[in-house]
Amino acid sequence: MVWPKGCSRRVNQLMKRLEKAAKAKILLAAFLSNLSGICLVQPALSIDESPSDSTVPDSAIDRPAPGTKLAMLSSGTSTLILTPEARELASELDLLDLLNRLDQIKTSIKNCQTAPNSMAGLLARQELLEARQTYQKRVLRASLEVDYVLAAIGGEQHSFELMSTSLQNSRDSAVLLTNIAAEVSNGALWVISCSYTLASRTNPKFDFGDGVNGIIAGAAPSLLGLYALYQLKGKARDLPRHPNMLAPLLGTGKDAENYFPKSVLAYLDATAPGQTDSRRQVLIKSWIKDKKLQKADSKKYEHSAEIISGSISQRKALTLSLLDKQMTMLSDLRAVVFSMKKGLLELMPALD
Repeated sequence: MVWPKGCSRRVNQLMKRLEKAAKAKILLAAFLSNLSGICLVQPALSIDESPSDSTVPDSAIDRPAPGTKLAMLSSGTSTLILTPEARELASELDLLDLLNRLDQIKTSIKNCQTAPNSMAGLLARQELLEARQTYQKRVLRASLEVDYVLAAIGGEQHSFELMSTSLQNSRDSAVLLTNIAAEVSNGALWVISCSYTLASRTNPKFDFGDGVNGIIAGAAPSLLGLYALYQLKGKARDLPRHPNMLAPLLGTGKDAENYFPKSVLAYLDATAPGQTDSRRQVLIKSWIKDKKLQKADSKKYEHSAEIISGSISQRKALTLSLLDKQMTMLSDLRAVVFSMKKGLLELMPALD
């Protein structure tokens, strides 16, 4: 086909423009495909997954050397100000690196504010989302583990209170009957003694009976009163083997229902700021001081720990005194575990 003069050049120019437009569409489609892959929310990290397993390339965001993260937080460059207790808890939950990572990512996002839709800015936002999810899951899991321990302790305290109430009612009934017997016998014996006294005025042979009856009238109520005092401690029942939440703390055993989750156990085994002993050791020493447990170097320590934690069964070992010790020790343990909540609350502002 013969083109008119000048048309051939115009056609060639038009074909070149169409080729450039097609290439531009291909590049734009490729860019949008990559962009949609970046903006999609990645699957949440598991609770036990390390933050370093992120799918975002390391080159996307400038990160400090691994050995400098903890130093940065300790030197006070972190935007989150923590108390010593909260800092210690963050270390136990492996959150210190995440705290520094969040600060670094936020700084990178601020640096990209001039071009928020750039590749570096998008990657920074994606990594911030992943870091926040990991941080939030670890704090939430620790909080739920504390709730579980508090609920388990509360349930055991309620059970011990019911048993204590039952023993107290039985004791009170027995003491009441003994006191009634003491009062009735006291009155009856003294009436008989007075009768002998009156009769002895006319017949001296009643003097001997009067003296004997007077002795009995004074001794019987006194003995019954002493027996009532003995009854105040209550009857002893057989102690079944049923480990409670003191068992894992004292190291006498545990079962599927009574155990400490990893975060709570680490908190109890850690040393509080300003202390030289772990929280577990502080509790045990206070119980030994209050004579709720035998001394640690005593041969009876292990047996007393097994009895108080319900790790063994024993006849006539369940008493009001034992239940009172158990409820007091569980209250002490509950107070220490509950203090972990304060540290978790201080760690939450890092998500802002």
